[in-house]
Amino acid sequence: MISIRKSWNSEKQWRNYFFIISLVVVLATSFFLDRWIIKIFDYLESPLIASFFSYITYLGNPIFLTIIVVIIMLISENRNKTYFALFSIFVTISFTLVLKSLIARHRPEEIVISQINFLNFSFPSMHTAVSFGIIPLLNKSFPRARWLFWISASLVFISRIYLKMHYFSDVIFGAVLGYITGSMMLNFYDAEFISNPSRFARQIFHAVIGIILAVMIYLGVISNLILVILIIGGLLLSFLCLRVNPPIIYWFLERLERKDELKRFPGKGAITFLVGALIANMFFRKDVAAASLMILALGDPVSHIIGIYYGKTKTVFGKRKFLEGTFFGILTGFVGAIFFVSPIEALIASILAMSVEAMEIKIGLIDFDDNMIIPVVSGVAIMIIRNVL
Repeated sequence: MISIRKSWNSEKQWRNYFFIISLVVVLATSFFLDRWIIKIFDYLESPLIASFFSYITYLGNPIFLTIIVVIIMLISENRNKTYFALFSIFVTISFTLVLKSLIARHRPEEIVISQINFLNFSFPSMHTAVSFGIIPLLNKSFPRARWLFWISASLVFISRIYLKMHYFSDVIFGAVLGYITGSMMLNFYDAEFISNPSRFARQIFHAVIGIILAVMIYLGVISNLILVILIIGGLLLSFLCLRVNPPIIYWFLERLERKDELKRFPGKGAITFLVGALIANMFFRKDVAAASLMILALGDPVSHIIGIYYGKTKTVFGKRKFLEGTFFGILTGFVGAIFFVSPIEALIASILAMSVEAMEIKIGLIDFDDNMIIPVVSGVAIMIIRNVL
């Protein structure tokens, strides 16, 4: 019996090794097939086929899929799967954007699809990655319709080549990246974040307000004077909430603030965030300030959520910080910052800022708030890179 089990395990391992080796060979070979496959598709050019694929390709459009998921979320009674679908789409997009910006490969015909430079890069295909990335969740939720999901994703795969938006290697890597990412995300399916996302309203609010502030600073809509007025107003409201409970304001604070802070310093998170925005806007250029706030807005809450509920490896400096959280914080911070600064600036700033965030800096009784530290570290890192490089 033992020998049979060992034999079966050995055979299973060899199958896994064979699959991995075959996959690596296919991925490596795909680069040599790029021009050849484009020529084959040139022979198949037809207005009817082009029209068909121009509509099919929207099945992999991240914005289109997100809108569909949000609509389902609004009309569905069981929203757990829709929250998870949005989470999976976002992570897949993040990995794709990182590779696009770092590899910077031009499209077959150097088509310009956006004013944001890195979105014009070809490798890997985001449409393909997203369409294959949601397959694991769809297969788990609707096992009888597996064939439909695979056919839809495959048509998106073909459409990106036919429309000359991508090389063959772009879509191959996109499909593999998306499916692997989607499969990894299934590990979070039954986790607390997915089953009870309302508990993380503070982190969601943190991200939304941070993104709005970053865009407003970048566009010059909000000035230092307005930020100072908002900070002073926030401090007065915080003092008022210690004495009385204003109906609407206190209702929000009860749902967004930590219980201990609600008794000591109501609204501390929002106020320190505004202080961080003021510091960034005072000392850095608008693009640098916006990028720094995006790292704070996205990296900090994602690091917190992933670290607490999925973290297994503690960092050296922080007792409550986990490497898994820091990694995802770096990834999402990078994705946010890259809309305002160069990829290398966004990556290094995100790495340094989230590494400092993981250290839990405290001197005596003073506990330095991440909302003020992260924008400073990010901004200084970007300015140093610009002066050095």
